[in-house]
Amino acid sequence: MDVFHVSGITPALGPAMHNLTMTALKEAASRGVQVSFDCNYRAKLWSPEEAKASFEAILPYVDTCFISHKDFVYLLGMDGDEVFSPEQLERLYDQAARKYQISTMASTHRTAASASSNSLTGYYYDGSRLHASSTVSFDLLERVGGGDSFASGILHGVLQENWEPQQIVDFATGSSVLKHMVYGDSNQFDEAYVLQFVENQDNDVKR
Repeated sequence: MDVFHVSGITPALGPAMHNLTMTALKEAASRGVQVSFDCNYRAKLWSPEEAKASFEAILPYVDTCFISHKDFVYLLGMDGDEVFSPEQLERLYDQAARKYQISTMASTHRTAASASSNSLTGYYYDGSRLHASSTVSFDLLERVGGGDSFASGILHGVLQENWEPQQIVDFATGSSVLKHMVYGDSNQFDEAYVLQFVENQDNDVKR
């Protein structure tokens, strides 16, 4: 096993699932397996206070974390503004890296011109600095699965031996954008297709 990935929805399902998550994380760490965690906060499942207590226990075991500036401010209680800025995100990532010893972190920032026209920028923190993808505008067909496609794209890049941080975030953002442009909740595009899309920045998906 190369990576053990956990969604924040799992510990949100109750104390027993939080405890099971912690057991699995400790086992992964003892075996030298990389741990990936997507905060995935869902207000309908638990309160910010409950999430904070769980995340504070989980994060010290995490190598790669998918976490936004709002997660830091509203869940973990770090100082920050509601309005997004790359500078603030990098500062929060720096603080989290020092506090929890997280190696890499990532998130996206979305702007919506309309319900069907969105723009997406990906951000990847490599442990020392923040890398941003280009902002990609696209016509939205299905939003479900876009976040998972970004996360899987980051992990795919991290597992490559020779990918630079910029290539990782560009690939992940391209993967997410492509998922938004087709129906269904899973990403059907292979590595070669995503790389071609990133290189050409062509929003016309070939079917």
